Amino acid sequence: MFFVRLQTITKNRITTLLDKHQEKLKNYQFLKKTDIFTNKAIKLLKENVFFILSEKERHILSQDLSLLESLKERIKASDDFVKKLGKDDERISHLKTIPGIGNFFATLIAFEVDDINRFGDYKKFHGYMGLIPSTYSSGNRTFHSRLTKQGNKYLRWAFVEAVWPAIRCNYELKKYYQRIKIREGANIATARRLATIAYRILKESRDYRLH
Repeated sequence: MFFVRLQTITKNRITTLLDKHQEKLKNYQFLKKTDIFTNKAIKLLKENVFFILSEKERHILSQDLSLLESLKERIKASDDFVKKLGKDDERISHLKTIPGIGNFFATLIAFEVDDINRFGDYKKFHGYMGLIPSTYSSGNRTFHSRLTKQGNKYLRWAFVEAVWPAIRCNYELKKYYQRIKIREGANIATARRLATIAYRILKESRDYRLH
C-alpha cells in the first residue's frame, strides 16, 4: 500500500510536468490514447518528448521515471511476499472465498485481525475498524453521522474497497446494496456486511457459503 501510494504520487508529478506543455505535446497521440506509464509509452516518452522540455525539466522527468521503475519492482516484490505469507494460512484460504476478497485483501485482513476471538461479537469487530457511524442525541431522537474515522484504517479500507467487486460477482450482496442504495452510506453498510461475513468465517473457521 505504501509503495502504491508513492507510485501514484510519482505518476501525478509526471502528469503535472507534461500538462505544462499541452500545446507542444498535442501532436503526440500516444499521450492521449494509451496509458503513458506502460513500458512502451515510457520508451516513446523518452524518445519523443525529452527534447521539448527544458534541461531542468528533463532532469526531473528522468529522476521520476527512474523512481517509477524502482517502485514497480518494489510492488512486484511485495506482491510475491504477500503470496508467500498466505501460502499455508487457513484463515486466508477461508477469507478468499468471500466475494470481493482476493489474495491481498485476505492476507491483510488475516494479519490485521490476528485472533478473531478477541472480539466478543461482530459489532465489536465493526467498532474496531471504525465502520460504525458516530451518533449523537438531541431530545428524544438519536442521529447517525459520518464514520468516526477511528480504529484500524487498513481493515476499514480493505472492506470498503471490496464492496464493488463483491456486488459485481455476488447476487445476494448486489441485491442488498441495491435495496439500501437510496439511503446515504450504502457503500459503508455493504462493507459492514462483508465484515460480518468475515467475522463469522474466521470465528467458525470455514469457507463462505450462501444461506
